[in-house]
Amino acid sequence: MITIPRETCIDIDQALNREWLVGNGIGGYASSSIVGANTRRYHGLLVAAMRPPVERTVLLAKIDEEVEIDGRTYYLGVNEYPDGKIYPGGFVHITEFRIEEGIPTTVFRLADSVLHKTVWMEHGRNTTYVRYIYVEGSEECCLVLHPMCNHRDYHGTTRGSLEWDFGVEPVEGGCKVQARPELPPFWLAGAPDATFTHTGVWYWNFVYRGEVARGYKDTEDLYIPGIFRANLQPGESFTIVASTDPPDATAALLEGALEREQERQGKLLAAAGISREAGAAEPDATPEALAAELVRAADTFIVARNIDREGTTTQVPTVLAGYHWFTDWGRDTMISLPGLSLPTGRTREANRILRTFGLFVREGLIPNNFPDADAAPHYNTADATLWMFAAVEALANGMGNMNTARDLYPLLADMIAWHVRGTRYGIKMDPEDGLLYAGEPGVQLTWMDAKVDDWVVTARIGKPVEINALWYNALRVMDKLRVSLGRTVVAGRQEPPNFNELAELARYNFRKRFWFDAGDYLFDVIDGPDGNDISIRPNQVFAVSLRNDLLTVDQARGVLAVVREHLLTPYGLRSLSPQDPHYNNGYRGDRRERDGAYHNGTVWAWLIGPYLDAVRHVEGIEAARNELKGMLPTWGKHLTEAGLGSISEIFDADAPYEPKGCISQAWSVAELLRHAWGPNSLW
Repeated sequence: MITIPRETCIDIDQALNREWLVGNGIGGYASSSIVGANTRRYHGLLVAAMRPPVERTVLLAKIDEEVEIDGRTYYLGVNEYPDGKIYPGGFVHITEFRIEEGIPTTVFRLADSVLHKTVWMEHGRNTTYVRYIYVEGSEECCLVLHPMCNHRDYHGTTRGSLEWDFGVEPVEGGCKVQARPELPPFWLAGAPDATFTHTGVWYWNFVYRGEVARGYKDTEDLYIPGIFRANLQPGESFTIVASTDPPDATAALLEGALEREQERQGKLLAAAGISREAGAAEPDATPEALAAELVRAADTFIVARNIDREGTTTQVPTVLAGYHWFTDWGRDTMISLPGLSLPTGRTREANRILRTFGLFVREGLIPNNFPDADAAPHYNTADATLWMFAAVEALANGMGNMNTARDLYPLLADMIAWHVRGTRYGIKMDPEDGLLYAGEPGVQLTWMDAKVDDWVVTARIGKPVEINALWYNALRVMDKLRVSLGRTVVAGRQEPPNFNELAELARYNFRKRFWFDAGDYLFDVIDGPDGNDISIRPNQVFAVSLRNDLLTVDQARGVLAVVREHLLTPYGLRSLSPQDPHYNNGYRGDRRERDGAYHNGTVWAWLIGPYLDAVRHVEGIEAARNELKGMLPTWGKHLTEAGLGSISEIFDADAPYEPKGCISQAWSVAELLRHAWGPNSLW
C-alpha cells in the first residue's frame, strides 16, 4: 500500500506533482493528481480506448464535489486557473491519499464527518467507477457532483463555445452525453439513488501546469452536462459510473465491481508468488513490498490490441511503452517483456506477444511502433528486431519451454539473413568485419531516437556499439537454438548464414575495432560520417550485460569502471558523461530544449537493469545483489513520488534527480522488477 499523508496533500505544489493511474486492460485509463486537479491534458476519469489500445479519448475529465452537511457546504474540488489561481481549495479537507491493492482512495474530513472517494475501472471495458462512501458523521449529507466532460483525442485540448452545447439526454439515474452528432455517445449514471438535473454549461480556462512546463497547449474548457445529487446517511455510498456502454449494460456490473477488481489485483500478486500483505512501499521497503507494487504497475502495460485479419477482429496482448502518451513500441516491448512476464507469471501472454510481432515482420524488421491513428506500423529501428532475439532467449530460459522459440525459429533465421544482405534504412552487415552498419540522414534508428522536425538529435549513423552487441547476441542465440532444435534446413534449403562463424567474426572485430585504448572504454559509434565517436555513453554497457564473452575480462572491467565513474546515479544511468561538452543536466523547456537533453545527460531508469547485469557478469552475483540492496531505499521513496506505485521514464542528470517524462514507463518497471523478483533475480 502507498500512503500520502495530510501534510503532503495540503502542500499544493507537492500534491500536484503526485499522480495516480489505473488502467482497464485495453489501453484506457483513469488518472489525475492526488487532489483531483488535472495537471495534464492526458488526465481524466474516463480516458477510453475507442480502438483498443489506441484512439484514446478523454470523455469524463473530472468531477468537482460539494458536500452539504447541517447547513454548511464543503467544496472538495481543486482546479488551477491562469496566474496560478487555485479554486476551489478542496485539498485542505484531505487527510490522506492512499493506493491499496492498486486502487486509489482520497480521504476527506469535514468537521466530524469523513468521506472516502475511490476510483477504479472495469477490466476489459471503457468503464470507470467513482464511489463516494460517507464513512462517518452525525448528520445526513447531501452529495452534489459536477461532472466535467469532453470528447477529444488525449493529445489535444478543447476550447468551448457558447454556440456549442453537448447533446444531453436524461436517462434513469443519469444522462447520455454526445459532444457532437457525429461522435459516439457515453453515459453517466448514478447508483443507487440520485437525481440528475440537466444544466449544460461550460467552465472555462483550466490550466494544466504539466503542459505549461512542457511548452504545449496548456489551457482547456470543460462542459458540465448536469448535476447529480444524492443524500447519504453515515455508512452509505453512492457511485457514478462513466462508460461508453449504456446503463443497461453496466448496471449488472456495478454490484461487486470493487470486490471483483480487488480479487483480480490479488490474483496478480498470487501469480507472482507475493503475499497480499507484503507491506508498504516506503524508503525501507523489503524487496517483496517493492515487487508487489511493481507487479501491479506491470499489469497496466500489458493490454489488448485489436487485430483485423481476414475480415475479423481478434484481440491479442501487447505492451504499452508508457503512460500517459506512448503506444506499443517494438523496442520497449522486447526490452520489457522478460521483466513484465517472468517475475509476474505471465509468460503465456509474453509468448503470444512475440508471436504477434512476428506477424508484422517486414524485410527482417519488427515494427518500431504502432501509431495512435489507423495507420501502418513504422519500421524505423535498428535495435528493436535484435532485442526480440534477447526476449526469445530469456523467455525460453525462464520458462524451460522451447515451443515459441521453435515456432519462431524460421522467421528469426530469415531476419538474420535480411540483416546480412541488407534491409531498410541502410541496416546491413559489413562483410569485411562482420559488424552491423545502420543509418541514413534524417532517420533515427537507435533507442536514442529524439527528433525535432528535421533535426535528429543523436543520429549515430555508422556502427553503434549497442547495435553490434545486440547483433552478436542475436547470432549466439540463433546458434544455440540451432543446436537445441537440431535444425539444419529451413523451408527445404540450406540453413541461412552460419551463425557461429558470423558470431566469431563479429566478436573478433568488435574487440579490436570498438576498443578506445586511450580511454579504456568502448567507442559509442565507429565508421560514422565523422569517424569514431569517443562520447562516453551507456550504450557500451550492453557489450558486458548481454553476454559475458563479447569482451575480454579486462575490457569488461574497463567498461564497468567508466560507466560507474561517469554515468551511474541513484536512479539509473546518465545518457552522456558530465565531462562531455554536449552534456545537459536538466530535462526542461519546450520540445526542442527537452529533446536536446533527452539523450545528452538525462538519466534513464531502465538502464539500471543492464548495469546490474554487467556487475553480475564482471564482479559476481553478490556484488550485484549488494548494489541493488543499496538502491532499494531510493526506489521505495520514488514509488511515493511522481507516478505513485510506478517508475518514471527519466530523471534530471544532476541531483536532486527530479523525475521527468512519463510517470510510468514499462521498461523502467520491468528492468527493476526483473532483478528484484522472480526467476534469476538477485534475491
